[in-house]
Amino acid sequence: MIVRMINMKFVITLVICITLSIVLTQMVSAASLVPNSPPEIVVRTPSEPYQFQSSFYLDASVKDDYNNADLKADIGGFLIASSPNGQIQREIKSEYYARRDTLTLESSDGYNRVVKTLPIYVDPSSRLKLLHKVEGRALDYDGQRILYQTPQGAVFIKTISSEAVQFVFNANYIKEGYLTSRGALLLDTSKVLYEAAEGKQEILKSDSTQPIQVEGNYVLFEFGADTHLRNLATGTTEKVFKGTSHKSAKLMPGGVVVYNYGNYINRYFGGTSKLWKYEPDLLTYQSDGKQLVTEQCSMEANRKYCSLALIDDKGTMSYLIHKEVRSYPYNYKFNNGWIVFQHSLSLSNYDYKLITPTGETKQLLSNVYLGLDYVTSNGTVVFHNDNKMLLQASFEQPYIREFSGKSGKIKWMQDHHYRIAGDSILLYTPEADSAIKQINSRYVGYYGPITIYYTKPIKPGLGREKFVLESEVASENVELTVEYQEQAVVIQPKKDFPFGGKCTLTIPYNAVTDSTGLPVEAYDRTHKMDCSGYLAQSNVEVKVSDEEGHRLEGAKVSFFLPGEELSFFEDYSNPEGMISKKIGKIGPLRIKAELAGYEFMEQEVILDYSGKIVEFKLKRLPDPNMNYGPVWQTKYVTLDKVDDTNVTIHWDPAKDDQGVANYKVYYDAAKPPVTIPGNKTAAEVTGLTPDKEYVLYLQAEDITGIKSTPITISLRTKETPFRFGINQPKASYKMGEKLNFSISQFVKDNIGPQAYKLNLSWDPNYLKLDDQAIQTSEQQKPFKLYFKQRQEGFVQIVGGKTGDTSLPLNPNPNTNPTTYTTPLVYLPFTALKAGTTKVILRQGSQWAHSSDETRTMGKDIVINVTIVEN
Repeated sequence: MIVRMINMKFVITLVICITLSIVLTQMVSAASLVPNSPPEIVVRTPSEPYQFQSSFYLDASVKDDYNNADLKADIGGFLIASSPNGQIQREIKSEYYARRDTLTLESSDGYNRVVKTLPIYVDPSSRLKLLHKVEGRALDYDGQRILYQTPQGAVFIKTISSEAVQFVFNANYIKEGYLTSRGALLLDTSKVLYEAAEGKQEILKSDSTQPIQVEGNYVLFEFGADTHLRNLATGTTEKVFKGTSHKSAKLMPGGVVVYNYGNYINRYFGGTSKLWKYEPDLLTYQSDGKQLVTEQCSMEANRKYCSLALIDDKGTMSYLIHKEVRSYPYNYKFNNGWIVFQHSLSLSNYDYKLITPTGETKQLLSNVYLGLDYVTSNGTVVFHNDNKMLLQASFEQPYIREFSGKSGKIKWMQDHHYRIAGDSILLYTPEADSAIKQINSRYVGYYGPITIYYTKPIKPGLGREKFVLESEVASENVELTVEYQEQAVVIQPKKDFPFGGKCTLTIPYNAVTDSTGLPVEAYDRTHKMDCSGYLAQSNVEVKVSDEEGHRLEGAKVSFFLPGEELSFFEDYSNPEGMISKKIGKIGPLRIKAELAGYEFMEQEVILDYSGKIVEFKLKRLPDPNMNYGPVWQTKYVTLDKVDDTNVTIHWDPAKDDQGVANYKVYYDAAKPPVTIPGNKTAAEVTGLTPDKEYVLYLQAEDITGIKSTPITISLRTKETPFRFGINQPKASYKMGEKLNFSISQFVKDNIGPQAYKLNLSWDPNYLKLDDQAIQTSEQQKPFKLYFKQRQEGFVQIVGGKTGDTSLPLNPNPNTNPTTYTTPLVYLPFTALKAGTTKVILRQGSQWAHSSDETRTMGKDIVINVTIVEN
């Protein structure tokens, strides 16, 4: 048995004791090599099926004639481990929410490929406590003993107090197992029912396809054409019904057998049958061994009326709900006098009500849709939702508490729920004494707090610093201040919420505890809310006048974010020369005012929550006449496009009483200017030198040949677009062979990069990526891979600096500007099948320059890969 101590996320310790569950087959000796003999995958841990919370230990290996089989493991299609020498022994960590999944082990020796799958179940619930583990698969638990089957097929009963182990039986794979007072009841996959008691084994049935029913010390089963009741405490069997007309019979507590046909109920107990008749027909029924709860429905005047009724052990019926108009039948559960039923409001919403043994009725839930599982002997009602989570409510606490998933066998004993799953016995720990009552977000000023109210006093938990407020429209979140009050948590954003709109608040399961230190939540909880009130705003008032103070109407006022050439808002001044605007922004802002006949003006302002008043005094331009050349109304020029060898500029038109004949752009004294007709206001300048400073002059010329004053434009052309390169070491590969691609950056100058983002795609039918083995180059030690996003046939790899140093620089940027490369990352693939396929480094891959510039690759790089048969 392998025992591992594993620390869960949020500092919860989990002991993982995982044992062999797959029968080892005999290893083929090296002396008797058999061509094409497939590899054999041997799994020692985890057991099958296995349940884990945050991590588990994987111990698997490959037996193979050729001694070169590799081994890979994945969960849900994501590679988690691989080994070229056929052995994996490592801890596998997970932070999944509760769900079923499959652990897939795959081995290939170049000749054969073998796949083995094991069902596993992930459940990080804080309400689960590991009590016991066994070697193999646990079948049943009664608080003092555990019934389990080893991987070799032997069935044992382990007494917990003494650690004594009693052999029960050797069998094929057991489908179901039950502890009895004298031993065990076993049903194998061939539907043979065995009883092992006091050292003896007996076959109870072997030819029926009907399921068995076990209740306490009794089992109801069919043998031949008859229905039999076995008392497991005494070992006696009695024939309850003859023939096959009683397949609807149900075993109730205490050995009571009930079945109905039409409007008759037959109650069998202790060798005596009682037959009762009722009107109208009984549709469904349940019993706790003493009383029956049944449902009746009838049509009257084209309306459907239904009733719930209670029948005692003498056959007397009393109505709980009488002739209620209904469209849907009742869904109800009954135990020890407690009755819970689902009351239909519509196809998707229900009320749930609980009736006590004394007849008192209380509504537990309203206007929800949940699956109703059962009610316990003390009146606790267990539900499940679409995610198969266990939730419960009671008469004293009529609200829902999440507990865990429903995987495995769940038993209610001694006022506690237990789960039997894989090799583990788990206890559902008590629910917290407090719960979330409501979550409010109040608009206070420009942004306000989020308050989570609780039903009872709370305390900070270990996850107190893990609250997250995240926008649903952008992957950005805001730093928070968290204050704990007696029955509330107040969360305040430290700065503006960047995008407003819809957002999600994540409450870590262990961020809040009750007064005893028990986490309030079973899982991390998310709450969707409207964060538009958290978008910072500032009131801006703009006043436009001339130099003498006369207010100017119709002036165009534009607002620009820092570094942006396109305005995000424009408006025109009113007759008072004013504009008032509420801006969803705090911080720097550029504002521009312009009006025909006046020089434009710009101001840089810093917005805060108190608002800002901005004044413009525009200077009047001289009136154009024959003594003047064209006059610029505004000297505003935009650089619409700047590349390595060309640039496109755009300007506002000049004014001239004779009309503007043309515009000229001067960019090189040795070359003629670019001439543009007077009705155009844009020009493209080509033939420039990459990475060079330029000063361009723009002039307007009228029909008389008089030129305007020039507008000066300074710019620097971009470097020749950077390139990535993909290197593959061979022209072709064999099936099963490893392919080690490398991606490099062509470095033109001696400026070091800061980070990179690579998008790579391929056909998963031909190639499989081992993303756990992706690594940086040896020269790239100051870098690390801090994010890898994996989908089927696609991976995004992000690398970033970890220190002050950079990648190796180009030692001779002037002599080898396009041939010097810096390796970035190595990607290991495995060839799966023969044919020709492609590996594509996608357009949009980026490299962050140390001068704070991000460069983006403009087109795909495609590498053809040829895979041949072995």
